[in-house]
Amino acid sequence: GTSGSSGSSGTSGSSGSSGTSGSSGTSGTSGGNLTASDYVCQGKLNADQSISASTDTLIDFIDDFDPQNWWNPSTHQYKPTIAGYYNVTLNLWWQTGSSSTSGQQTNAQIRKNGSTIFISQDRVNTISGQSEGSSKIVYLNGSTDYLDFTAYTSVGQNLLQANSDGAGTY
Repeated sequence: GTSGSSGSSGTSGSSGSSGTSGSSGTSGTSGGNLTASDYVCQGKLNADQSISASTDTLIDFIDDFDPQNWWNPSTHQYKPTIAGYYNVTLNLWWQTGSSSTSGQQTNAQIRKNGSTIFISQDRVNTISGQSEGSSKIVYLNGSTDYLDFTAYTSVGQNLLQANSDGAGTY
């Protein structure tokens, strides 16, 4: 019935131990509460980074959060120890180019084990700063696979941090 062991207020009812407000309900410990994964990492620039002309340059990310310590700032590599598919996002914020850079190009690359698996390419923007990047799902084996991230410009240019929370390049 409505107040029996499986009724609206019983042990499995709408307010019971497994109901909508119970221990496993939508407002209980296993439902409705957003908890960050331990298998996530975000890097950002600590300051603007100068990118030399015509050279793929590793991006000097620092980890913004990295509960598993999978980011190595000395090698600039992301190397998870758990095999699986990872959703990887790279976004660069380029400074405004000068009129003499019109027609030149920039690119952002995600590399797996040193080989490009993603590239975004664009012309240098001489009107305003320019965002460049995207996301890719990639399988990493949890032992030897690693990712690194590069920036390229055909003219010397800066990647911009934008602000201290890394909103420009991440």
